[in-house]
Amino acid sequence: MKTLSMDILQTYQINTSTQAIEPCFEGNAKALVREEGGAQYYVKQTPAAIISHACLENGSSLKGRGDAVKHLTGFVRRKPIPIDEKRRIFAFPIHSQRSPDNVWLFYSHVRSAKTEGIIIFRDQSTMTTEASAYSIQQQLLRTSHCMSHFTDIG
Repeated sequence: MKTLSMDILQTYQINTSTQAIEPCFEGNAKALVREEGGAQYYVKQTPAAIISHACLENGSSLKGRGDAVKHLTGFVRRKPIPIDEKRRIFAFPIHSQRSPDNVWLFYSHVRSAKTEGIIIFRDQSTMTTEASAYSIQQQLLRTSHCMSHFTDIG
């Protein structure tokens, strides 16, 4: 098994610079977090655990937030999650939330998606995923719709 030469964080606190959280299957790391400006962190928590902890820190469980999104929008699968409405931090999954291969993207950082599965972030950095550009665009639209229910747009 390959070992990582970088330090591995015990936990990670989602913030306004968080761009993506993807699974990592190397050594003790369970997630790779990408931040604006190129910073990357290996974390011992799974992506789902990082998202879940952030939801709890902001007043509700991941399930509670998912239930609220379902109630307000009707979305059943691949629901966007309002992590911190006050700071406009919304994440969306590119696969089922239960999938070990699921990647979480953060709405405010995604500029576009290319057909080849390349995500372009607002800071011009890129990331390759297995999701189609169409799927990412649909998730961006769903997240925008979700945001309209959870934030004061005016």
